[in-house]
Amino acid sequence: MSLSKKLKCNDELLSNTHGNKMKILQWIMEEWEKKENPLMDLISGREFDSDYEWVMKMIDETYTHEQTLNVYQRARRFQTMDKYHRRLANQLFKKYDGYRNGMNFTK
Repeated sequence: MSLSKKLKCNDELLSNTHGNKMKILQWIMEEWEKKENPLMDLISGREFDSDYEWVMKMIDETYTHEQTLNVYQRARRFQTMDKYHRRLANQLFKKYDGYRNGMNFTK
């Protein structure tokens, strides 16, 4: 895979798959949590907690699915998330101050 098709986050180069995009979303959410420090008895804290659980569930699902693929399917960058989940991930990315240039889950 060429370097132009790789994602760069926290000085790491990752392949452009949905699993790695979800990993970047996890890092962004953890950074947001450190900065905002939401209380769990407030609505924002409970929303963050449920959103974070969803992201972790999606990471588990995408990585287990990607491991079951053969080499040909991996080479074609088989994407594992459907349209609804990609849009929800985009919303979470924007909600938690994601600002990576050109990063879009719907592609």
